[in-house]
Amino acid sequence: MIKPGEEPDVVAGQVPAGGSVLDLGAGVGRMRLTDEQLGAALEEAGLRLDRFVTDDRVWVKAVPSAAS
Repeated sequence: MIKPGEEPDVVAGQVPAGGSVLDLGAGVGRMRLTDEQLGAALEEAGLRLDRFVTDDRVWVKAVPSAAS
């Protein structure tokens, strides 16, 4: 479990150099978006998710919705 205040270090340890993070603005505190909420937030931002599966993880990347 992540303790309060540790989030920036956890995220920085997972994002590759030069990478970026999409903040969907879920509000204050920790809450998990439903699939419908996530889809609506991405659509409103003009984005969709690309999913990449490797042997050890599933990677998800937000890309412009017009991208193929």
